[in-house]
Amino acid sequence: MKKKYVFLEFLTIFFVLALPPLMASEGQAFDVTKGFPWTAVWQTAVALLIYWQYTVLLRQNRMPTPAFMKLSAGTMCFGGLMLVYAGIEALSIVFPSLFLFRKAMSTVPPATVPQWISFLLLLVGGAFYEEALYRVFMPEAICALLKAPALKYAAEAGVVIVFALSHRYLGTAAVVNAILCGVILRLCFRRTKSIVPGTAAHILYNFMQIVFALISVSP
Repeated sequence: MKKKYVFLEFLTIFFVLALPPLMASEGQAFDVTKGFPWTAVWQTAVALLIYWQYTVLLRQNRMPTPAFMKLSAGTMCFGGLMLVYAGIEALSIVFPSLFLFRKAMSTVPPATVPQWISFLLLLVGGAFYEEALYRVFMPEAICALLKAPALKYAAEAGVVIVFALSHRYLGTAAVVNAILCGVILRLCFRRTKSIVPGTAAHILYNFMQIVFALISVSP
């Protein structure tokens, strides 16, 4: 595929999808009580399109990754994400003014069928969207445009920073957490060349954060 087309595709996706969150003062709250999450549906549809673009524009004829390798990589990825979470929580005890997450979700668990549907859409759709955008298309596209290894590493770091800064409305802890988790999830994709292990780990990680948040406010 011509690099010019890849470059135009990258610029379009960056300005339309990656740039707006950097300017946002607040993000979408994870709240199942606020009606149907159309944003999550939109994000899932966009993620499918982005991933399809990756397969069309950038994917070469590669041998499929064995299932056991995907399972192993996904398990290690999830373990790494939970270690990051534990580290951030520990830092929040030592430096409470710097490392506390701002509230980003409702502490009311889903109670009805529509609320459970909303919960699943927000949980799965959000993770899949971020994996397709920040772990697959953006880094793969920009690396396809560069030749020098040093520039590729710089581009990889730049995508991680963009991902992290899209969480800045949640505070310093969320930015640090996103940097570390972004690196782990990207390494998972590079190892497996599949979006599935990282997305599964991301979904489980977000789910555990929600569980811990609910436990922390339970009587």
